[in-house]
Amino acid sequence: MEIRVRLPGFELQRVVIQSASLLSGPKLLVNGKRVPKSNGFLRPRDDNGAEIAMRFRHRFFDPIPNLEIGGNLMQLAPPLKWHQYAWMMLPILLVFIILLVNNRRLMGRHVNKLGFNIIAWATVVVITILIVLLLLSTIFNITL
Repeated sequence: MEIRVRLPGFELQRVVIQSASLLSGPKLLVNGKRVPKSNGFLRPRDDNGAEIAMRFRHRFFDPIPNLEIGGNLMQLAPPLKWHQYAWMMLPILLVFIILLVNNRRLMGRHVNKLGFNIIAWATVVVITILIVLLLLSTIFNITL
């Protein structure tokens, strides 16, 4: 996902932040070119050619970090609330519950049958898809 950012001193340039993915962190692009990190800081040049020190400040489990510019923190997106983190944990919890009730050593003869397992796993998949859509709509402020 790309977030267009309007920064003071960069009015004549296109500044974009690419959010983190599973395998890489967030990236800062100025006029389509990636700004490399140097000693933990990003150092793009503003409209006057001066180097501005910036760095990403990560938030717990949030895909969109804050941007620190000269000691000032710029919030690119509102942080997730506690209940959104709880919703993110629900699919993981459901998977562990299904694995537990399918454990023959633990449940004995009360282990789930095939028909119930199909329904349970389908339910987990549907709930997971719905939660991902809910979180994406919250982060990107999209009405579904």
